Amino acid sequence: MENDIFATRFVSEVTAAQPKMRSYIAKLVANASSVDDILQESNRVLWEKREDWQEGTVFLKWAYRVCYFRVKSWRRDQAREKLVFSDDLLETFAQEEPEDTLMSCREEGLKHCLKKLSSVQHDTVMRYYDPFSSISELAKERKLAPNTLTQQLRRIRQRLHLCIESYLERTEA
Repeated sequence: MENDIFATRFVSEVTAAQPKMRSYIAKLVANASSVDDILQESNRVLWEKREDWQEGTVFLKWAYRVCYFRVKSWRRDQAREKLVFSDDLLETFAQEEPEDTLMSCREEGLKHCLKKLSSVQHDTVMRYYDPFSSISELAKERKLAPNTLTQQLRRIRQRLHLCIESYLERTEA
């Protein structure tokens, strides 16, 4: 019973730490497509070593160390890649914890700006980013050529970008 309680608390800690662990790994790895793989491997190691974690200590510090060593292992495997951070640069990045404030401000700006779109524009953006939808499918529904829909999306994204930048400038001031 006590072991189940510990496992539940541990899973809660791991779950809560996921966004920060992902940010930390992304800061250390130039290859964005590998971030999720390294995060998954880090989660596996955390689970295997869960008995080493002392409840009441700062979980994130321990998780960052595990992520750091998983990144180092990944780097050894990727040594033949053209763009690999030097050990010194990696060490420098590892000393700094990622800042969540810019991303959370951008996310708030995106939410704010999405509300400013017309319902058709909002639906277009949401459907475009839906993994179960496609441009050709959406274009067919709207009786548009796929290129026309792509141009509409480009204009909507440009509008969102300008709106978010304006939002960030207002919140910084």
